[in-house]
Amino acid sequence: MAAFAAGLDRALAVPPGFFPAWLRRHGRRGGRNKVPRVVNDEVLLDDLVAAAERADR
Repeated sequence: MAAFAAGLDRALAVPPGFFPAWLRRHGRRGGRNKVPRVVNDEVLLDDLVAAAERADR
């Protein structure tokens, strides 16, 4: 695991439809586009965590 993700010590619950909406906001449409299972990009991880925290409110 990358050093930047080592501090992430919790799971974030997101509402149904979160990931398809996140993909649409980033211009990734279609059935072949997926959220990566392994995130090794700090910017992508930060964006996903921030979006999940906003959705949790």
